[in-house]
Amino acid sequence: MKTFKASLDNIAIILTLFVAGISVSLFISIFKTGDQLSTSPFSVIVILNIFILILFISFFILRPTGYSINESVIIVNRLILPFKINRKEIANCSIVSKDEMSGTYRTFGNGGLFGYTGYFRNTKFGNMRWFATQRKNYVLIEKSNGKKIVITPDIPEDFIEALK
Repeated sequence: MKTFKASLDNIAIILTLFVAGISVSLFISIFKTGDQLSTSPFSVIVILNIFILILFISFFILRPTGYSINESVIIVNRLILPFKINRKEIANCSIVSKDEMSGTYRTFGNGGLFGYTGYFRNTKFGNMRWFATQRKNYVLIEKSNGKKIVITPDIPEDFIEALK
């Protein structure tokens, strides 16, 4: 099995640290004003903090930590629920430039917290499912059923070579 690194880009790092900072600040504010727990505005802050914490933990454990290739599957490594792509279902796999990805927008997913995951779309490729950690080094995996998956190994040329 060959494994490939997936490093976060600067925007994902900054966004992740920013959201973490806000979460910690909200969490601390709960304890500083604990005697106000029964008031309505404070209850909203507690609920918001719990929601942000659940999202933060979910994105953390489902973030791409790397990619692996063996003789039968490509694996998007995650802390839980690794995502597997059967190699027999792959119609094409190619490196895509940043220019080809321009105009991409998120339709349902995460745009920077521990990476870029979920469903995205652009005019050139249509709908895509992303398991990306950066906004460069794009590898587009096109399946025989027409579905498209985007990953971002640190060295995409090595990834493509390993698939041959």
